[in-house]
Amino acid sequence: MAARKQASIRRAVLEFLERHQPAIVDRKTFLRIRRHAAVTTRRPKPPSDAYLLEILLATEVPVDRAIGGIPTDLRGKVRTANLGEAKQSLLAMAREYATAPDAQRASDVRQAVMRTKNHLKLALARGIRAEKRAAKEEILEWLLVWLENPGVFEPWLAVREKTAVRTEPGDVP
Repeated sequence: MAARKQASIRRAVLEFLERHQPAIVDRKTFLRIRRHAAVTTRRPKPPSDAYLLEILLATEVPVDRAIGGIPTDLRGKVRTANLGEAKQSLLAMAREYATAPDAQRASDVRQAVMRTKNHLKLALARGIRAEKRAAKEEILEWLLVWLENPGVFEPWLAVREKTAVRTEPGDVP
């Protein structure tokens, strides 16, 4: 008899969402998802809240801000694949921040940028290929400046681009 492969946490979360189709994942639903993932995967410890949140934020399901959610239209908007994409996405986020209709939307934009910064810091700590490392470190610097003051990001970046060494040909438009 073949051993059954252990179910993945991601698959268990997606299965829960498909079966129950919550309008929004609030704290109560989040706890149900965690319990479902633990039971389905038969792991000795339940999955971490951070990992579950990452899985949820990769979907189109709204997640309550109280548990770390950001609006679906802001997810994945900050790009870090290369300097050009990072520049364009951060400039767009700065415009979004400046024209936010209220403090909550401005906070959501800021959270989206902060989330990207945290992911990039983690990726750098885990290790990135040498040929990509300099560009990723530069993007991290951009994210930090953006978070410090989104309003000065665009002029700061213009000066930075004039003085920075490009790491990839044609990377910064």
